[in-house]
Amino acid sequence: MSSTDNYTTWAIKTYTLLVKDNLGFDNVPANSKLSADFNLNTIPIAKNKKILAIIKLLCKNSPLLYIKNKTNTIRTWQTLRDIYNPKNFTTEYLTLKQFFNISLTDYDSIETYLNKIKLLINNLISKNIILPNQIIIA
Repeated sequence: MSSTDNYTTWAIKTYTLLVKDNLGFDNVPANSKLSADFNLNTIPIAKNKKILAIIKLLCKNSPLLYIKNKTNTIRTWQTLRDIYNPKNFTTEYLTLKQFFNISLTDYDSIETYLNKIKLLINNLISKNIILPNQIIIA
């Protein structure tokens, strides 16, 4: 992962790799504010180290700096999610604005243009913003 542009696909691929290696974990809370009774040590130490190693290896330099001292898988995943997939009005607005202002003339090929549209739609979906098909097709 290198930026917000590829966080969603990075998260899917990373989690899929973890599941493939029998290292998947499902107990990452949806937000950064953990309840007082949430147990961060639900992942065994050896498994936690393996997961952290995979996550760190799949990050580019900038994201890696945010998590270099993290020792807990859940906190690491949350940190990356909160930084690279924020869900607040500003990021939602900017993504929508980018989607509605996208133009084929800004891209070298139709393939690059369509990939960017697909990426923006996936980013919106990850923020629980579902656009009607009539808007997507237009």
